[in-house]
Amino acid sequence: RFFIYSSPLIVLAFWTWVNTYTDRYIIEYFLDEKSVGLYNANLGLGSKFFLLFYPFFTTLLSPLVFNESVSIREKKQAINRYAKIYIGIAFLFLIFVLVFLNLIGNLLLSNQYKEGFYIIFGGAVGYFILTLGYFFELIFYAHHKTKMILYANIISGIMSFIFNIIFINVFGLKGVLIGFILAVLCKLYFLHKNYKKLSN
Repeated sequence: RFFIYSSPLIVLAFWTWVNTYTDRYIIEYFLDEKSVGLYNANLGLGSKFFLLFYPFFTTLLSPLVFNESVSIREKKQAINRYAKIYIGIAFLFLIFVLVFLNLIGNLLLSNQYKEGFYIIFGGAVGYFILTLGYFFELIFYAHHKTKMILYANIISGIMSFIFNIIFINVFGLKGVLIGFILAVLCKLYFLHKNYKKLSN
């Protein structure tokens, strides 16, 4: 039982490592090394906002979701409620980031990355979508359906590679950003679709 539960997560750890570096190699191959630094620095900053923010919600949800005496229906009601609150707060925060984008970029990075400041906002949007998926992943962890999480990440990685190849030649770094956002949207769709199918 432990192997069935953990083996998809072991594969996922390797897959995530590969997936993390794919964008970097694609950018360097199609563009140049400077573009890699520009993309990574700005995306890294954009990612931090939601990577620091979402654990507060999942920590509150975990005791309920992992409680075997609570029905799946009740768990899903709680996840949906917290997800809606998260979406509302995220929407306000994204507006803030968009309005003060240059200030945030200059303050937390430097003026030398200015041409890529738009990536901060795009990265924040992408990581909001990505972390929203973590709400639905919780129930798959709790009910030993870790394969779903692995499948979702494989789909995201493959779609990211395809979208990047398609869009980078047309839009440059903006194309990589578009590819990332579309890939995490595919992942969220897959997770939510299977999440809705769960029942007691």
